[in-house]
Amino acid sequence: GPCVFGVLMGLGRVGYGLWGQKFRIAPALFGCSVLTLICYLLSVFGSLPVFSLIGCGFCGLGVSLMWPGVLSLSSGKYPRAGAPMFAVLALAGDLGCSLGPWLSGVVTDLAKAPGALHMAGIAGDAEQIAMKHGMLIAAVFPLIMTAVLGVYHQEDNTIDIDALYNAFVPNMGTDKIPLTIPKIGTIKLGKDEIDILCRLIKEA
Repeated sequence: GPCVFGVLMGLGRVGYGLWGQKFRIAPALFGCSVLTLICYLLSVFGSLPVFSLIGCGFCGLGVSLMWPGVLSLSSGKYPRAGAPMFAVLALAGDLGCSLGPWLSGVVTDLAKAPGALHMAGIAGDAEQIAMKHGMLIAAVFPLIMTAVLGVYHQEDNTIDIDALYNAFVPNMGTDKIPLTIPKIGTIKLGKDEIDILCRLIKEA
């Protein structure tokens, strides 16, 4: 299981390095978080050991883009943030690496206690059931990531020149609009000038 996890995580990052420029990172991260959540649930609720093996292995593919992908998404969203942003991301990553296993271990120990309540549908002996409860609580992390990315909307910085032209220019009168440009001065724009400007922008 851990071996397949490592191999698939490595392959995922190699693939991202080779073909990452061909897809948007936010949807890719959302897909990875969903895959990771499914792998956690498969490992916990799988009735056969092979299901847990598959879940453990493909979880590596799911987490492969999370760290480099979040760095890429953050740097694209805040290009001037610089080193402080990466320091905060590194701190958050370290906290997650510490908090996640600690929380999973605490829940595992609690599930081993005599008289502990166990969730229905989790099969195995007492040790396995306790560990699966720990894995189940750890599934809250990909669940949170899935929810956050699900409501995330990447800002579109492009401008629809045709829509802007059709909404604005036909309603212009004969008077020209004064436009002040710092260090250049004031110029006056009419329909002809705006028409030429829109064509130049579209050609660029």
